[in-house]
Amino acid sequence: MTEKEIKKIVKVTIEEVHKHKLKPAKNSFQLTELYLSQYKNMEESIQIKLDTIKELREDIPGPKSPTLVQDVVKGGKVENKSQLERREEVINHLVKEVEELSALKLQIEKVMDKYRTDKDFRIIQERFFNRKTFDEIGDMFGIDESTVRRRKNRIVKEMSEILFPLCAEMPPKVRLDYAE
Repeated sequence: MTEKEIKKIVKVTIEEVHKHKLKPAKNSFQLTELYLSQYKNMEESIQIKLDTIKELREDIPGPKSPTLVQDVVKGGKVENKSQLERREEVINHLVKEVEELSALKLQIEKVMDKYRTDKDFRIIQERFFNRKTFDEIGDMFGIDESTVRRRKNRIVKEMSEILFPLCAEMPPKVRLDYAE
């Protein structure tokens, strides 16, 4: 991943955090809102990770003597690993993230499919995918802002109950990075 790509991802994430005033999700409802707000970015994130994996695999050095790189691990121990070993660790980590993020994206798509026929699903689309405010959505549909909030909350609550049926406080292993 290039420095330019990393800066772009960080910039977009920070803008989203400030725009929606995202705070760490504390329950299944908030986590569902976070996943919906980041849904459009998931595909781009997956693609960037896949591109990085491809670049790392293509850039494997020829049969040279392996250069050892010091790597600090838990407990302050220093381990010497070759650049090739370190690169393989990074590739494996990225592959795991792609698999988890793809699975999460698929789960969200399946839950959204269940609600596409709901008359209020358009509120979810406008709020999370088109980044409209509650006032803008209310104006679009000719309803009060508080009604928009109530309808959005109903659908998100129902979605969160499907995404997290048993242990609502325990999110999936996929980590969505964002600042407080």
